Amino acid sequence: MVADCFYGEDRGFRAGLDKLKVGYVLALKPSPCWRHQVGTIGSLEDYARAQPWQDAQHSGAWVSIMRAFRDGHVEPWWALEVSVPNLYGSDRPLRAVVVTNAPMQLPELNTWYLLTNLPAPDSLRATESPLASADLAEIVRLYALRSWVEQSYKQIKHALGWAQSA
Repeated sequence: MVADCFYGEDRGFRAGLDKLKVGYVLALKPSPCWRHQVGTIGSLEDYARAQPWQDAQHSGAWVSIMRAFRDGHVEPWWALEVSVPNLYGSDRPLRAVVVTNAPMQLPELNTWYLLTNLPAPDSLRATESPLASADLAEIVRLYALRSWVEQSYKQIKHALGWAQSA
């Protein structure tokens, strides 16, 4: 399941998917905070901005991901794994990922803040979870499918006349 931040920030929706054992990669807004002490990092955007990144050779914790586009071209994007206890009120550590094509700028249109219940390969959760594990490249690939779903929905809506005003 892939979905935008409306669903990603809904604890009940995520709990329902977990109960059904459905894997998900859901978007989050960049700035919602988790519980933290004043003066410490409290959002995914803050966490990403605090990670050193000079260039491709000095990328710190950022991992290079080759992102394939619909027209067949590929671009280097960067992913950052974020593991925060009690993230967004969860009773267990959730896996969050920041994905962007420009780690120093974190441009609004080309930066994704994602939350997933898919365990990281070779992690303790991977051995205990009924869900398949997913590395960072797989998480990026899965979430990129969302734009295709949205485009297809838009085309179907027009074909069925649902886009016509009454």
